[in-house]
Amino acid sequence: MSTEGTKGETLSGQTAVAVDRFAGRVLSHYRIEERLGAGGMGVLYRATDLKLGRAVAIKLLARHLVSDESAKARFVREARAASALDHPNIANIHDIGEENGELFIVMALYEGETLRQRLQKGRLGLDEALALLRQVALGLEAAHRAGIVHRDIKPPNILMTTGGTAKILDFGVAKLLSESQAQMTQAGQAIGTVLYMSPEQLNGERVDARSDLWSVGALAYEALAGVSPFQTDSSAATIKRILSDEPPSLATVPGVPSWLSDLVLQLLRKNPAERPQSASELLERLDKPVLSSPAMTNTFRSRGVRGATPAALIAVTIALGVGGLYLYQQRGSANQVKSLIVLPFANASGNADVEYLSDGITEGLINSLSQLHELQVIARATAFRYKGKEVDFQKLGRDLSVDAVLTGRVQQLSDSLLIQADLVKISTGSQLWGERYERKLVGLSGVQQEITRSISEKLWPRLSAEEQRRVSKHETASSEAYQFYLRGRHLYNKRTRETMEKSVEYFHQAIDLDPQYAVAYATLSQVYGSLAYRQYWRQEDALPKAEAAAQKALALDEEIADAHVSQAFIKFQKWDWSNVESELKRAIELSPNHAGVRQLYGHYLAVMGRDDNALAEFVRAQQLDPATAFVVANAGWMFCRVGRYDRGIALLRDSLELEPDAGESHYILATACYARQQMYSKAIEEARRAVALGSSSPMYQGALGYLYARSGSKSEALAILEKLKQWDKDADSTISIAQIYVGLNENDEALTWLEKAYQRHTNRAIWLKSLGIFGEFQPLQSDPRFANLLRRMGFPE
Repeated sequence: MSTEGTKGETLSGQTAVAVDRFAGRVLSHYRIEERLGAGGMGVLYRATDLKLGRAVAIKLLARHLVSDESAKARFVREARAASALDHPNIANIHDIGEENGELFIVMALYEGETLRQRLQKGRLGLDEALALLRQVALGLEAAHRAGIVHRDIKPPNILMTTGGTAKILDFGVAKLLSESQAQMTQAGQAIGTVLYMSPEQLNGERVDARSDLWSVGALAYEALAGVSPFQTDSSAATIKRILSDEPPSLATVPGVPSWLSDLVLQLLRKNPAERPQSASELLERLDKPVLSSPAMTNTFRSRGVRGATPAALIAVTIALGVGGLYLYQQRGSANQVKSLIVLPFANASGNADVEYLSDGITEGLINSLSQLHELQVIARATAFRYKGKEVDFQKLGRDLSVDAVLTGRVQQLSDSLLIQADLVKISTGSQLWGERYERKLVGLSGVQQEITRSISEKLWPRLSAEEQRRVSKHETASSEAYQFYLRGRHLYNKRTRETMEKSVEYFHQAIDLDPQYAVAYATLSQVYGSLAYRQYWRQEDALPKAEAAAQKALALDEEIADAHVSQAFIKFQKWDWSNVESELKRAIELSPNHAGVRQLYGHYLAVMGRDDNALAEFVRAQQLDPATAFVVANAGWMFCRVGRYDRGIALLRDSLELEPDAGESHYILATACYARQQMYSKAIEEARRAVALGSSSPMYQGALGYLYARSGSKSEALAILEKLKQWDKDADSTISIAQIYVGLNENDEALTWLEKAYQRHTNRAIWLKSLGIFGEFQPLQSDPRFANLLRRMGFPE
């Protein structure tokens, strides 16, 4: 157990049992329960908020400092500084009070451990360290933007919650930039902990945000190496080392890449001008290995891209917290391919009725090749944007950061098919592989596996036996069943109610011909799940069918990624959170380059409030599917959610270039980007655009009504509220109505409508936990009724 406000080295992480004079006392409406620890300025207790019935942490100003007016002022400043910062990586302050001479701050109580406690178990792995550093930088970016320098960043002041979120604690020595240095300290007086104090702090000089970045460097060094860069046996010797010596390089630490070693050493430069100049710049440096390719930072337009990474360099993709660290090593051969796109095979028959064959073979190849861990395969949605178009391969390579392109054509001649497939290296224009297949329609079913096997054997001769087995796996021996399956997929991909319902018939025909056709069962399950989610069918009708089909698929073949995805999607809709993550992780293990899995996993993590981990999945999905508007928009949404507004807004603008009529992109700009920055005029402008594109959407109407309410336009908000109540007779508007009531500060009414959403099991209710942490329902977070609602929905606490 650890909490916000943990300061100093004395808190061990174990709940203290020592009884002291405060145990059982009531301050205001807080009953002190037990002492948790103590630091330089305060004593920390677990307490109960008697009004709301929740557990909190209370920090009391240390008894010997009560008469010290400067200490008391600093203590108050801690609360005011921290309470002004609404950010997921900064711990929450609930209240401040003074009673009978006792000054106290009431804080959120978090499950987890401080970084100091974590480092006592050993240094952090690279993924864990990068995730931590990124979150600390995000919190500092928000603080610095508000004019606040923390001045005491160190391992005891970083909490690592059990949910994987890093929170900056204790703004007790924060310095408001608007204050003069004389108001904060006497000349030459140093505040903080020596090991993590910048040279300018130690010299009693004026400090700014760059001093915090020096402390982050010291913290990062210790997290990666397991030792402090300047530690000695005495404070005096440590100070001398900080002021005079350069830290040892991290290059010799196993697993630390050179770019990160260089970055940490730059953070620790003596001269502030030689460090990164802001937390935003630090984030850019941490993000750069993820987003350095054109496919990651822009979608078919130039937005400051400096050119593709040379093949001789190591390209690093950081998937924080979930995806691990993927290292694309130096090319071992001129023909080696690390990324490719399968362009839609041309239908050369001149007969639209066999389009399902050329499309189906293309999609099957994308799915099969996506199973290879060594290969990044562009997703179907982006690939099919090029269908029927003349393609400049060189431009394609620049736009999508791919090494090679697989093209093909399918021609039907009576009862036979001619299939030509060619793999071209983009940088040279040379053909790496090509093959012509002639198959009777009755012998068609295995051609997809043959092409995949031929390509993989040519380009990756050292594939593991497991990967060789999986890419060569024969899905069905029945060519007729295979053709019915391809017809079903062709219709399912159109995503209308009519085509999806028709696809169900084709999948059943495929299964009737081959009852062992596991992939057909898996895709049938996905169709039923989509019919439920889109509210074309009632959940109680569709989800049992979806579940039965997924279970049958897995009983036949446990290694079908789509069946695990479908299982996760079903549980998602049923609010059965317990096994969603394990199903999605298994799907990623089986098909690491499946953009759809990454999207769904990102949404699950966002629903759970694990936004930094969600961001990694959406970034990975965008890398795999960079020209699909909603994929780009989701990445932009999550960048805004974690406070990276400039990058998020840029990506959402990119998504609108891809799909100008995408109302959801305007909705995200309004709610996740501008409203969170309290830029209500811009938010309302974007919400109006969303409504103009989807006037019948309760979600868009609710967002606009909420923004009107928040900006003070009460009459406009009430007008939309009444409209939504009328709509609710025919369509579910519960969440949107609750949202507007929160904007109007009518929380009781909001909770009444959220209860209706719960009773109806409405799909949008899955976002309540997340919106309570980061979004519109934050004002309800401390209400026991809201907590009870989340508990009944099965959300983990």
